[in-house]
Amino acid sequence: MDAAESGTGELTAWPAFRRIVLPTLAACFTLPALALPSLAAPLPTREKPKLVLQITVDQFRGDLPRRYFDRLGKGGLRYLLEEGIH
Repeated sequence: MDAAESGTGELTAWPAFRRIVLPTLAACFTLPALALPSLAAPLPTREKPKLVLQITVDQFRGDLPRRYFDRLGKGGLRYLLEEGIH
């Protein structure tokens, strides 16, 4: 009687390991390598901004600008919410 028939599980686990774990490990190392050439492609150059402005308003909850958006006039805070990054 060999180890596979004795029920020790030493040799019976090996085919499952080869069938499931090894292909998974191969995919984990191969797929990121395939993505690297696309990451290495040069990105289009953009002009650096001349000015970066951050406005912080103390005691102004983040939901209030959207809550009262319809009451805001043209320009000002409405412009910053529509055209700025927030």
